[in-house]
Amino acid sequence: MTFDDTNNAWLRLSVLGFLAVSLLAIQDLRTQDRIALREGRVTTLQFEEMVSVRQHGALGDVDQQLDATAAFQAAFDEARTRGVPVYVPPGTAATEGKRQYPVKNLQLQTGDRLHCAPGAIVTSINGAADVIFRATDDVRRVRISGGTWRNCHAIIEHTGATLALSDSVFSDMYIRDVVDGFRFDSLMGCEFSNIRFRDNPVARGFHFTGAGFVNDNTFRHILFLTTVGTAFKFAHNGTTQVRLANRLIGCKFEEIDCGIDVEGAIAGLEVVMCWWEETDEPDQYLPPAGERADVAYTSCFWNGGAYAPMDFSRVMLRGDSAAVIRGGTLRETERESPGVWTFLDVGSTAARPSIIDGLVMVQGNGTLYRRSQGSTQPVVVR
Repeated sequence: MTFDDTNNAWLRLSVLGFLAVSLLAIQDLRTQDRIALREGRVTTLQFEEMVSVRQHGALGDVDQQLDATAAFQAAFDEARTRGVPVYVPPGTAATEGKRQYPVKNLQLQTGDRLHCAPGAIVTSINGAADVIFRATDDVRRVRISGGTWRNCHAIIEHTGATLALSDSVFSDMYIRDVVDGFRFDSLMGCEFSNIRFRDNPVARGFHFTGAGFVNDNTFRHILFLTTVGTAFKFAHNGTTQVRLANRLIGCKFEEIDCGIDVEGAIAGLEVVMCWWEETDEPDQYLPPAGERADVAYTSCFWNGGAYAPMDFSRVMLRGDSAAVIRGGTLRETERESPGVWTFLDVGSTAARPSIIDGLVMVQGNGTLYRRSQGSTQPVVVR
């Protein structure tokens, strides 16, 4: 072996040794980051640097702190200055049920980001009388993820008929004990994903007041399970507002009152690969005179329940409303009186025909019907 070969071999060994030491150091820093996150401190390498609400005095202990709003506000102020997210770690109370952060009326601003640890619980101070976050007029690029949210009138309330909360993402949230999970006058270009409403009363998961427009939003993998009233409420306040190109993808409505309730005009509502099971009322489309409602269901699943014949439909259309329903499965095993199953209930004033194509009924001995309002003889679909 020549002198040059020896030098090259030592150089390669030195580089490999340096890389090995660096990797160990990085792994140690990542371990420190995980510990820092649990303790509510600022992190360094693995996670983007954040401002913890605990750094500003939030305790996560309702016995020791009945109002953490000021601490949250201070964390947001610092985070906005530095351009980093706010972090909410698990609470510090010795008793699990006390590890909550009570806050109210935090004003969202453009660019705000908030990440909650899985064990973090954010509540309002005065229950159903309070809103946790408020957004007014034009607020953009908000990111909120994680945590449990409970005991409030609404987690986020947007007010503003002409300017929207827009281009924002909300994900991985667990919601219970609220009047409205989210309440919006106007919403545009937002995405909601992996959000669970379950176990305790929720009057409305998403409440669109009708004061403004609701355009180009996606609701993906939202679960509504038991004691939920209406999952999606599109209200009407007497004025014609644009509600275009909204998508519900992979949502599940189980043992709740109603999945989708639309008043007023809506167009381009796409409902894709969603699941209904034991809902008490059909999806309802009720536009007033002079307005239209259009919806498309694709590859959805409806599971049956013990309903009396013709007393219940899965989709109810009134006024100038129409549905296109393509593909999907109807599973109907618990009927007390098999033989009649009304899927689509069409109002007598419907001006446009609806389309049903490719529905499959399994494990049922009934006939699928489409009924017109006031008719004594339903029309066989299958």
